[in-house]
Amino acid sequence: MKKLWEKLTGKRFRRNPWDFWGVTPGEFWNDDLWWNGYYNDLLNNPDRSTSKETLIHRRITYLTQTLYKLEELPSTKNRTFLDVGCGISLLPYILKHWGFQVTAIDFCKDAIEFTSHHVATDENMAKCMDIYESQENHLVDAQKLHELQKNKTCGGALEFKCCNLNDPSLPENYFDIIYCKNIFRLSLKTYWNESLNSLYRLLKPGGFLFIETLNAIAIRHEVADLVYKANFVAWEPQDSLYYHEDFDECMPMKEFKPTEKYCYCLWPTG
Repeated sequence: MKKLWEKLTGKRFRRNPWDFWGVTPGEFWNDDLWWNGYYNDLLNNPDRSTSKETLIHRRITYLTQTLYKLEELPSTKNRTFLDVGCGISLLPYILKHWGFQVTAIDFCKDAIEFTSHHVATDENMAKCMDIYESQENHLVDAQKLHELQKNKTCGGALEFKCCNLNDPSLPENYFDIIYCKNIFRLSLKTYWNESLNSLYRLLKPGGFLFIETLNAIAIRHEVADLVYKANFVAWEPQDSLYYHEDFDECMPMKEFKPTEKYCYCLWPTG
């Protein structure tokens, strides 16, 4: 990754103290030039077809569990949902299928162009569902389809935007739920700080921000400080890194105060 960024920008990649899991955060991670190069290769290189399929059918296990915990599935409340850094995933279509008013954003034009032309059939979206796959393929496919369809709700809407968090077209204090998956994984601390402030501005009072970041647990305590400084109220059990029995002890949605803005940071590994 860093070699591609150096080639595209002509800048030298410098190591950063926020090193974890053998990967170094850097400017490249949130540089639109780097991501344009990444998606150009991903979408046009036949050797990347497996990686492309994986990202299209990105698993949404933790998001689904969280929406159930928040009593947002099945969706009956016309909730506004911001999918930040949507990439080429089918997730925005699934959320629309479930009745959410979805805005999906990414600052990479190629990603938005590709994603906005998905053929989002039920069978295709069902591949994103995560179930225990110990059975024959046809039974697994049927269970995944059931998981998708059981929360189907009329009235969903979807809009794609090629923009970043500071785009003036994104309304302040508007979104009930904001989801960010891996978009800050290798970001510098300054970018985390700026982004959390932007996310706070976009989230509606009483709303919920869910940040899911893979293999970055080394920075969880520093991020928790940034979340607090951005004025969010933390929603997680103390020292929770991923879902376990303590997840049931989280504050239920009905206890949310309408004047506060809530944030849950999840740090799965593997």
